Amino acid sequence: HYVHHQADGRPYDDANELSKQVVRAARDVGIRLVLLEVLYRRAGAGAAPLPEQRRFCDASVDAYLRRVDDLRGLCAEDPSVDVGLAPHSVRAVGAAELRELASYAAAHDLVIHAHVSEQPRENAECAAEHGSTPTAAFAAAGCLDRPRRFTAVHAIHIDAADTRLLGDQHVCACPTTEADLGDGIVPASDLRRAGAQICLGSDSNAIIDLVQEARLLEMDERLRSRARICLADDDGGGLGAYLLGAATTAGASALGRPDLGRLAVGGPFDALTVDLVHPLLADVAPEHWIDALLLAGTAAPIDQVYVAGARRR
Repeated sequence: HYVHHQADGRPYDDANELSKQVVRAARDVGIRLVLLEVLYRRAGAGAAPLPEQRRFCDASVDAYLRRVDDLRGLCAEDPSVDVGLAPHSVRAVGAAELRELASYAAAHDLVIHAHVSEQPRENAECAAEHGSTPTAAFAAAGCLDRPRRFTAVHAIHIDAADTRLLGDQHVCACPTTEADLGDGIVPASDLRRAGAQICLGSDSNAIIDLVQEARLLEMDERLRSRARICLADDDGGGLGAYLLGAATTAGASALGRPDLGRLAVGGPFDALTVDLVHPLLADVAPEHWIDALLLAGTAAPIDQVYVAGARRR
């Protein structure tokens, strides 16, 4: 969540007014929410925020963390709402500030999400300021100290050392936005072999369809490698299951909720149903339903959504 303040950058009377509106909206429609509160401090190394960025920017890390404290208190008694930290990127947050956030996140066991190596320019600016890649800069600040508590969003223009650093973390691929912006392709097979858990996001609001994101994760990897069936198991099976995991359990884990994204005895009934007579699936054998939906479909056949046992759609 980026937009915190008034258009001129001044806080509202309640500094968390807009964040609380997001929480209220999630409660109104009955969905779970992990509010990743974005910290944005600058337009780049030594550069003041641009006028259009002032609504994003907090006056200091202390001011940002006071807002996070307030939000954590608001959500403490609500199992459907959690809070995480989101330093936007190494371009928008300095090294000392990243260290403060890493320390706070560790003290309160919060997840950290950040844009990492989305575009080559980001890498070049990071090398000029820090003498390293963005992944290495986050690692040096302590953001990667806790396994599976950091999520690198995009992680497109990364090298072999970055891939190893991300091996016990999450990577959030956003294929539709990355294609829309011409960012590049996430090296998904390399990251998977290193041990990283890949999850999926939309990033922008141009397309909101997790089925399309899952399909493009595989199709982009085919374009990158000029091979087929890239994210399957070594024996060539399990591709649909892997993509389903990226859309469910891996995403829940990246948000600090590894108890979600699956159905288990005693666990919450968060589920969706699929219309099996939809034209995309009507003539498909049951053993191929998942593959057909994720590799040839869209979200159109999804017809019911349940959260904590209550139907929401």
